[in-house]
Amino acid sequence: MERSFRRIIESFLLERKQLGFTLEALEEYVIGQTKNMNTYIDRGGNGQLKKDILSFQEESKITPVKSKIKEIHRALLLPNHWRKNKEKTEETWTRSYVLTRMTKLDLKHFIRYPGNQTALNKDRIDAIYSFLETPNRELVSAEERMYELFKKEKWLLPEPNGENGQRFLSKIKISLDDLKAKKFPEPIPYETRNRMPLSEVQTVLIIENNSFYHSVRRSLEVQENIAGIPVDMIVYARGKQTIANLEYLYALFEQPTQKQYYYVGDLDPEGYSIFAQIRRKYDDLSINIAKNIYEWMLREEPNPPVVGKGQRKNRQDFQLFLHQFDKVGNAEERAKLENMWKENKRIPQEVLNYEKLTRKK
Repeated sequence: MERSFRRIIESFLLERKQLGFTLEALEEYVIGQTKNMNTYIDRGGNGQLKKDILSFQEESKITPVKSKIKEIHRALLLPNHWRKNKEKTEETWTRSYVLTRMTKLDLKHFIRYPGNQTALNKDRIDAIYSFLETPNRELVSAEERMYELFKKEKWLLPEPNGENGQRFLSKIKISLDDLKAKKFPEPIPYETRNRMPLSEVQTVLIIENNSFYHSVRRSLEVQENIAGIPVDMIVYARGKQTIANLEYLYALFEQPTQKQYYYVGDLDPEGYSIFAQIRRKYDDLSINIAKNIYEWMLREEPNPPVVGKGQRKNRQDFQLFLHQFDKVGNAEERAKLENMWKENKRIPQEVLNYEKLTRKK
């Protein structure tokens, strides 16, 4: 096992735009690149890291910040604040290497910025090039492919240290399609009434909140309708994740566009925006609001509470939601919704519970 952290430190310095950095940030980056603390310790831990930092200082690549030299990193016993020394960077990759790799990859970025011609980036490029040279590969998940190539299943996600795998792929003009990989939709919890086969499902109720999902699930054990809506199947789309998660519907049904979809969420700015966004994204599914349930929510709560902090109001999203109440008989509901919007009020789904859903009229 390689003990030196030099290659990782080199990448850290090259990826940082600012000259200044702290050993706290460097230590976090190194540990992240070595997968876990156990591997970090096996490779020498703080003792090896300190040795490598001092070697960079001896080579005049980094210097402690004089004005903050008294602030010491407790574990490494070195000044915590450092800066990179500017130096002229020269190409480190051979011309033949670059030309060979450019038959599959776009390396213009690394030619333009030779400082990024690091050993770590070379390893990444070699891994991708070798994959592209291998014929007849099957489609797998993005996470599986990233682990195969880089031993890091979440490599595509931006990290606190600034590293961004997706940006790296963009630089060399490589897509997930090129790597025979795909970001598959998150599986979503669902249940059908009386264990109905998916092929027989006609009406789907998409529910934003966990508690209301379970209340409806229990209700369907004793009745077929929810607020007068015949429900064959319920889907829990997990609040803010609803917009992305509903892509899973295409995997569930052979003919997803042939089903009837209703959505119910909270009556608040966030709930309006979730509906508006799924309506725009999944326009082929013709998702409408479960208006009967919303009308019931409005009746149940005559004194709505104030919207909590952090919710952004989007008037356009609200108008799209309000458009579902355009019928003449909905004048009262429209007026109350408009008033709630102006007064920054809300009604959560929890206003309806299992007792109310199964209450005899």
